[in-house]
Amino acid sequence: MKEIGNEVIGVRADSSELADLDSCIRRRRTRRAKIDILFASAGDGSFASVEEVTEEQFNRTFNTNVRGTLFTVQKGAAAVQEQTAPSS
Repeated sequence: MKEIGNEVIGVRADSSELADLDSCIRRRRTRRAKIDILFASAGDGSFASVEEVTEEQFNRTFNTNVRGTLFTVQKGAAAVQEQTAPSS
């Protein structure tokens, strides 16, 4: 962030936690910041044979890789639409 400049907001969040995503959007609104780029990429997993995969492993991987990415894009897209909507 130091290299990019003062007009950047960096937010650390767990994309599998909807409350974290909502917090990111609220922070953007509070700072009256604009989303120029939304980068949604997740990758987590553990190695196990099909017979060895536990429900916890599956849920952790699915929540990060699928659920987190989907809701990041959903909430980010809504924020972009909000910021580009004509004001009344």
